[in-house]
Amino acid sequence: MAKLIAGYDLEEIDELPLVAEASPLWQLLLFENLRATMLPDVQAVGDDEIRTAVRHHSSAVAGEWTEQEEEQSSASSRSS
Repeated sequence: MAKLIAGYDLEEIDELPLVAEASPLWQLLLFENLRATMLPDVQAVGDDEIRTAVRHHSSAVAGEWTEQEEEQSSASSRSS
């Protein structure tokens, strides 16, 4: 049953979306934004430590992208 609160219809749900699923996706989005906007500057003026940190993070994120793509591919094949 929906409740009207502050002009919004609110409905109770049985279970919440998993934060554990959202967290890696959020990290991927943040890093993609960094890569697209700040990476050239980091490469140009950053010291060895920040370039190393970005390189390691890029490697970790690349693995996350691969896992996400595989999960989406298997989910879409199951729904077809």
